[in-house]
Amino acid sequence: MRAVYNTGKGRWELHVVCKKEITAESPGENTAGVDRGICNPAAVAFPDDALLYPGNTVREDKHYFQQQEYQTERPHGPSQTAQWAREKLSRRKDHFLHALSKDIVERCVEHDVGTLVVGDPSGVDDDNWGRHGNKRLDNWAYKRLMNLLDYKARERGIEVEMPDERGTSSLCSVCGHEDDDSRVERGLWKCDRCGVVAHGDVNGADNIRQKTLPVTPPWGIAVTAAWPSLASFSSVGLTDSNREHPPSDAQTLISQRLGFLRLQAEEEVNN
Repeated sequence: MRAVYNTGKGRWELHVVCKKEITAESPGENTAGVDRGICNPAAVAFPDDALLYPGNTVREDKHYFQQQEYQTERPHGPSQTAQWAREKLSRRKDHFLHALSKDIVERCVEHDVGTLVVGDPSGVDDDNWGRHGNKRLDNWAYKRLMNLLDYKARERGIEVEMPDERGTSSLCSVCGHEDDDSRVERGLWKCDRCGVVAHGDVNGADNIRQKTLPVTPPWGIAVTAAWPSLASFSSVGLTDSNREHPPSDAQTLISQRLGFLRLQAEEEVNN
């Protein structure tokens, strides 16, 4: 039990925290992988599908409300408008993360997922990414998203695992080839061995998913970009990638296994 002053409502509130035992039946035996990122808060890979959650809404909110805060801040402290903008941004960011984690868990239930594998980026805070990179890292709410995913998934009977995600961004989730230079530009990722073209975050998510699998998953995966908003989530379908030269039979099988993301990758490069 603790007393908390709510500055927005101008009153004291008494918060009581209690624990409740949760028992829920597992939705299925499939495994899904989640790659958390800064530009795209989450990419999710299922055995036969994938989702990409861009962070456009969060970036737009941050730009608008921080502008409101800086323009109205007084020399000797924040004005009421600046304080309102700061608190409003915090609430909208938290709402976004709640909506995002809820949608991911609901999609897992739809795909009969019993195990959710979330990549652990521990150690990323210890590196120096430069002035701009460190600032972006400070604003990355990956721990908050992990906590929300964990409790929402367990409420639905989904087990959560969090293996080390190191190496998943440079490894091809289709053929297993490792190359640090596979990310061509922004979200565009291409394997020099099998020729598959993918969005880098979704490729990483499928590598994370495969970390707990004893065997290679079945061929064939479709891709969807899921766009979270304050009201609802909408989906945009993406098509398989094209190649300049006809692939061999082996390459055809490899490309069919994860037919990801050419359109989304091209959109990020062109924007």
